[in-house]
Amino acid sequence: MMKLNFVDMDGTIAMTSLALQKHLGLDEIPPTDYNWCNGLVDWASLNASFWLTIPAYTESLALLKTLDNVKILTHCFSLNAMIGKRRWLDHYWPGVEMINMSEKWLLAGPDRILWDDYPEQINKWKAAGGIGNLIERPWNQ
Repeated sequence: MMKLNFVDMDGTIAMTSLALQKHLGLDEIPPTDYNWCNGLVDWASLNASFWLTIPAYTESLALLKTLDNVKILTHCFSLNAMIGKRRWLDHYWPGVEMINMSEKWLLAGPDRILWDDYPEQINKWKAAGGIGNLIERPWNQ
């Protein structure tokens, strides 16, 4: 059976926290809590161009682009996010398929690998029968 690789976008290949800190006028430091921005960000109010300001995790991106059979999993809170994230991917990873969903574990199964920075997503993916690889970030140590 062919393996499928599912790569998370925000926090895994896109430095979303850094862009949000800039957008909010906060000090640009790596957060140590995954949910640091809860209550600070109105996700639906971010326009499509915001997503293009997000820098890439170049090392992670380069490594993950070597994989075969890749689909990007990301949660888009609005149409602007969907447009902006697609444009971001067109710039950094042209041609890769993007799937908008928050319940990633629904796609888990044998020979399906999730690459994600959020331990909860990895744990749910594994519990549903998939293979999970945690991308290390300051907030998941």
